[in-house]
Amino acid sequence: MLFTEGFPKAPNWRATMTTTIGPRATLRECAEAIYLPHVGQSTRVKVRLELKRWERLTDDPPVENIDRRTLSAFHLSLLSEGYAQDTIVTNIGTIRTILTECEEWELIETVPKISRRKLSRTTPDPKGATVEQVEAIYRAASSARWPDVPVGPALFWRAWIATVSWTGMRLGDSIRSFRWEHWRRDDGVILMVASKTRRHGKKHVFVVPAWLEWHLRIMQRCERDRVFPCPMNTMTRFRDKLAEVCDSAGVERLTPQNLRQFAITQWSSSCETAGSIIHGCGLPKVMRNYVTVSRVLESAAPRVEMPPSMLG
Repeated sequence: MLFTEGFPKAPNWRATMTTTIGPRATLRECAEAIYLPHVGQSTRVKVRLELKRWERLTDDPPVENIDRRTLSAFHLSLLSEGYAQDTIVTNIGTIRTILTECEEWELIETVPKISRRKLSRTTPDPKGATVEQVEAIYRAASSARWPDVPVGPALFWRAWIATVSWTGMRLGDSIRSFRWEHWRRDDGVILMVASKTRRHGKKHVFVVPAWLEWHLRIMQRCERDRVFPCPMNTMTRFRDKLAEVCDSAGVERLTPQNLRQFAITQWSSSCETAGSIIHGCGLPKVMRNYVTVSRVLESAAPRVEMPPSMLG
């Protein structure tokens, strides 16, 4: 075994780590030891696929031997195999993320760079939902026949749509991670760590207005640990069922990501700082010791436009 989460951080813990796997370790060995244990399941699957691509197109050198030329050669190999530019940018970004972890663990001296010009890509405008579309699918939830939960499918979907459209939670966080312990009712906030940023331990804060509290109280009737207790292995099915609700509403099919984009857009329109908090990138470091996040959100909340039916 190379490394475990329970590794004791003694005064010389970095030196011990270097000795344990060493700078001669491969990129995959380092990733499995110090990066993948701290990310979500979907990210692990994606990273392992990208590492397999790295191993196939390079001679899989030890991390201490990876330099700019190695990354450039990998870049050319991806181009020659016809990979899309977005795939190339993401793959090389993942490699550099792992190497950044290696640098922090003092397995390498520095992270090699690659020309930004080579990796430029066009970022499309986010395709968020509109207030009218969210209103329509919220109303159309009465047509839902899944999932089989004590409160019924319609109330389940309305509570989920309301929660995600307000907090911008990712799908996995909303149906797998969000538990009742995260709702600090006395403080009027939801406090939880998103799966994508779990390794940083950074908690996200969401204020809970009266109308959202009403939706959450309905879900308490399910008497489960998770707020939205549908089967945890049904991410694809969940998206399909959301598409069916959209069809019933007569609107373009929306995805959970579209609702996250909607939430971030609505908050950003109200207050740029609040939008950054909902997104998860949060406040600039220089401000974190001076600004109370929940107060920023509470101040911005009345100006966030939401579907009228959702507000009661």
